[in-house]
Amino acid sequence: MKKILKNKFDFLILALVVLSFFIYSFSSFFVWLPNWHDFGHLIFNWPDANANYFFVNLFAKNNSLSFFEPLNLLTDNLLHTRSINVWQGNLVPMTFLLPLIIFGIFAKVFGSLAVLFLTPLLASISLYFFYQIIAKVFASENLAFVATVLLAFFAPWLFFANVVMLTNVFFIFCLLAFLYFFLVQQTKYSFVLSFLFFALALFSRPNELIWLFIFLLFIYFYQKEKITLKKISIFFAINLFFLVLVLVLNKLVYGGVFNFGYLNLQNKALSGELGNSHFSLFSFIKLLFLPFAWQTKVFLSSIYHYLFLLIWPYYILIFFALFSLRKKLFQKKEIWSKYLIFSLTISLLLLIYYANWDFADALVKNYNTISISYVRYFLPIYLLLLPFVAQGILFLSRVKKWKNFLTIFLVLLLTIFSLRLAFFAPNDGLLKNKENIDLYYQQFAKVKQIIPADAVIITERSDKIFFPEFKVVVPQGDLPLWPRIASLMEEREVFYFSDLSEQRILELNFQAKLFGLELVEMSKIDQNFKLFIVIKTKE
Repeated sequence: MKKILKNKFDFLILALVVLSFFIYSFSSFFVWLPNWHDFGHLIFNWPDANANYFFVNLFAKNNSLSFFEPLNLLTDNLLHTRSINVWQGNLVPMTFLLPLIIFGIFAKVFGSLAVLFLTPLLASISLYFFYQIIAKVFASENLAFVATVLLAFFAPWLFFANVVMLTNVFFIFCLLAFLYFFLVQQTKYSFVLSFLFFALALFSRPNELIWLFIFLLFIYFYQKEKITLKKISIFFAINLFFLVLVLVLNKLVYGGVFNFGYLNLQNKALSGELGNSHFSLFSFIKLLFLPFAWQTKVFLSSIYHYLFLLIWPYYILIFFALFSLRKKLFQKKEIWSKYLIFSLTISLLLLIYYANWDFADALVKNYNTISISYVRYFLPIYLLLLPFVAQGILFLSRVKKWKNFLTIFLVLLLTIFSLRLAFFAPNDGLLKNKENIDLYYQQFAKVKQIIPADAVIITERSDKIFFPEFKVVVPQGDLPLWPRIASLMEEREVFYFSDLSEQRILELNFQAKLFGLELVEMSKIDQNFKLFIVIKTKE
């Protein structure tokens, strides 16, 4: 009977994996593929995704993560998007390199459009790993199945599985694969594959080093009997190989083994919201522990809004789970006691690291909910919560007569809540994202009809719409804009695409005229955006 039940669960999990792949591919099927067919150009809602897709394709075609832009030599490295860095005139990634290479290899083998389905594929396979890990750890297929169904339709997971060119899902897939091949698989050399996936996770996001180290300590403490000196040696050898590989890649792409994409490569300072202090051992340690410093108000606000309020119904079930486990949680040898300590420790470390991040972009803070970066960086915490949620459901469904009905009903309620959040969040759900990207394509098409193919476009936030079809400039305040644009005018026609107010355009024109330039309105693209041409003023 137990074997039949296990086979039934395996069949259901397989069906769930297949179904989830198509749900996670919603944006690929209904946004990017149709627009690629019409325009031959992919527009993403994130500048990070735009940059990642550019470099993945660059690696697939040229085995390189560096693209030489000669106009940067004329303009002091002016031409790049918000999520692309510049080194000696070359466009280089503003992220860690290893995931781009892995995605690039996939694109090289299966094609550039196939990479749109890699993240949905990894997210759906992760469900199988998750199920097997939970079943092994808690010795309960019922608990594992309920937790996995919850994960399959869990709003943050479903949403970011659809954001195909970010690497957060890839990172979690690698961690789950590490646990699966270490805890579940019992073959002779499965631990080697396990260590390989851990190294991929670590060197895909080395800024996660601190909590991953604590994570490893827990694994060692709870699995001492499985860990031998031989395995430890192999673990360090694999990680040493990837460390050397990453340092060599850094040297090739960024000009130094300890340089990386989040540096301002012009002055070796940490860039953006990480601060602008001169890069040093201290700044590297700061990046590992508190890259955004300690900000109590921001810390508490982000936890309240994006850890609790965003998924509040799940905490009702967690309350019942803790009530049902109230005795076991205080028994040291009980798995639930160990898991509680483990999950609280890992969650606290992640919160200390990410919850202090105060976004500089006011539009992100005011309008984004499911898509805000807190949510994708809190993904490991959400996954740690799901076994408790599943336990709460099973506890409330313990009445034999109504057991299956109550379990299905509670799971269905949470699924409806999550699907509504993922697809219908008013400002940034998947349907709103589709609407926004369709609008971007309309803007792209109108602008493309007006300007020459080799034109340069200045824009505050629409770089993701036009790059790499057009060369772009994003005014960022790090260096003066207009004197560098003046040096570009002999080489290319320059346009300004903006939704700025008339007053702000007048101010820009005043600044431009100081360097012999002027903004002249060419066309109204839609009710918000206008296209200007930059011309030289008459002397």
